[in-house]
Amino acid sequence: ITGEEVATNAKDALSSIVDKRGAEYAAKLQDIKTDPALLNSVKTQMDSKLGRLVSNDEFAIGVTTGANGEVIVDFSTSPLVKNQGVLEKAIKDTLTWQDTSAAGLDVLKKRLGVYTKQVERGSPSEAFLTKLYKSLNDGLKEAIPGYADMTRSYAEATQLINDLEAGLMLKKQGLS
Repeated sequence: ITGEEVATNAKDALSSIVDKRGAEYAAKLQDIKTDPALLNSVKTQMDSKLGRLVSNDEFAIGVTTGANGEVIVDFSTSPLVKNQGVLEKAIKDTLTWQDTSAAGLDVLKKRLGVYTKQVERGSPSEAFLTKLYKSLNDGLKEAIPGYADMTRSYAEATQLINDLEAGLMLKKQGLS
């Protein structure tokens, strides 16, 4: 067996683990039975948190609704000068998000997590996005029994996958 075959087999096995992790998480999320009013309150609390974050006391971001109902984000008085496009997407996603099911709010949480990774570490933009993400994540953990355990298991599986990729040198710097 060649080194290339070993790497291909390892990639295939790892891909299977990734697929299984995702399928298990999605199945558990669909099985969650939570009072819709509780989930609506999670979204309402997050909207309130966003309102505080964009206020003049925090990041001074102007958020208005245009004539056609579209969300308009204005950074002209904000100290946030970098990553405005990412921040605008996060604000608009949060304000216009309609799916308040457990699975829907989990998707929004993942989107906010991705936005957070797109800005510089330690930046004011990261602080803004992290506070918004944390508000939603904490709300989901409070409203949904077992959500904290489920996300912890997913995070542990992700760490194992990352460790295996690093050990097998399957990342971009390795054999890929």
